[in-house]
Amino acid sequence: AVFSGLAVAFISVRFAVLGAMAPTLRAPVLGVAQSPLPRLWTALQAWPMILRLLVFPRVLLADYGPGVLLPAMGPTPDALLGATLLATLVGAGLVAWATGRGRLAFTLLFVPVALRPTSNLLLPIGVVLAERTLYLPSLAVAAALTFLASHAWEQRRHRTIAIGVTAVLVAMFSVRTMLRVPDWASTPAVMAALERDRPDSYRAHWYFAQRAVNLEQPDEALQRYARAMNIWPYREPLALEAASFAARAGDHDFADQVTRFALAQWPDHVGFLRLHAAIQLERGLVADAAATIERGLRLAPDDSLLRAMRQSTAGKYP
Repeated sequence: AVFSGLAVAFISVRFAVLGAMAPTLRAPVLGVAQSPLPRLWTALQAWPMILRLLVFPRVLLADYGPGVLLPAMGPTPDALLGATLLATLVGAGLVAWATGRGRLAFTLLFVPVALRPTSNLLLPIGVVLAERTLYLPSLAVAAALTFLASHAWEQRRHRTIAIGVTAVLVAMFSVRTMLRVPDWASTPAVMAALERDRPDSYRAHWYFAQRAVNLEQPDEALQRYARAMNIWPYREPLALEAASFAARAGDHDFADQVTRFALAQWPDHVGFLRLHAAIQLERGLVADAAATIERGLRLAPDDSLLRAMRQSTAGKYP
């Protein structure tokens, strides 16, 4: 009752400040899977990963974004497995509770209860999965091991086994923790570890593209931007950044490809309209540039860059 009262108070203050319950900035994959059913299928895909992270965290990632997890517009195998896991935890937990097996009920039900705020099943949030959201659910695993050890301790003949298993598990998890620490030495180290463990992570390629730009390595930057866009082209800042750099680097074909795709996704984005018009002017396609300029000026009549480009094209096309 106390925690429920605190939750209501917190949610009321949050709503008063933000004017909404859910975050306005959603996880990238949920920006594509926005309708309720695709959002649920996408969220359920994370549950097999959650179970693996709780009991066997051999691979740890700084980001579970596109590439690692993708939108599920229907019941994918991972989504069906996630739904099965969730239904099993809840169903078996309720049965255990009803039959007086309190420890088992607690262990099974605590995971879905603890994950409820961050699961995206009720409200979409900024991530589909992040390891920092698993601290509270990991209590269920700790409790399960404690209950098992307690039971083994009560059965005197199993005490040695309980001590041995506990020691091995503590050692394994401790070693994994120590091995993971160097991956967080710096941002480049974090992203290098992410790329090492999941080469299909769009965020790693995006980061190394930015780094290549700063190191004045245009070929590497273009390759990285292309790989990031191939994995996940639906991130507006990435598309704008990739197209802008490609235009500056002289790769007008790639820049044109990105801006055309972006304008199909975000047709009223003045930034992409400016960039597409500039690219067409560089390519000598004045009529195409002029049409794009006029389209942009209808959205932003006072845009100084579009007005300047219109003036530069005056009299150069029918």
